Amino acid sequence: GRVIKCSTGQPLKIYSHPRTGHHRVLIQNGGRKTRTFAAVHRLVLLAFVGPGLPGMEACHNNGIPTDNRSANLRWDSTVENQRDRVRHGSARRGEMCPHSKNTERQVLRFMALLADGLSVKAASGLARISVDNGYAISRGRSWGHLWALPLETVRPRQRGSLFPMPEVSCGLTFTTTS
Repeated sequence: GRVIKCSTGQPLKIYSHPRTGHHRVLIQNGGRKTRTFAAVHRLVLLAFVGPGLPGMEACHNNGIPTDNRSANLRWDSTVENQRDRVRHGSARRGEMCPHSKNTERQVLRFMALLADGLSVKAASGLARISVDNGYAISRGRSWGHLWALPLETVRPRQRGSLFPMPEVSCGLTFTTTS
């Protein structure tokens, strides 16, 4: 689709946002000489759905920022928009965050060392991360998405491990047959 200027019927030039890739157009504010960018996905929702409630964001159902079909757009909360980013794999977290100082491998090693009972300072040194980052990770302020992983993913059980994983009773009995 195209965005058409009402007064002339001419299509407006579509620009891509340099960081997000969302399409936008330059619109003139009434008869004034000031122009501003408007996001095409918001304009489509306004035209075909109507205005959203205060605080609502224009969300792409499939996560493709250039797909501005009305069937692919909806008004939703900021929280749901962020959940969409996680579902679509476009969330900037972990190593995808441009300010990340650690790799996922380092953080998983650090978490395994914490699970084995080491202090944050000792685990930070062994995992080669700063103590400040270690405290941020241990408190869930950074790399929090990794805390949702099952403990076996963070620290696989090894035969003869110095710190064996605790056995969890679930009320089932398993027997082996030879």
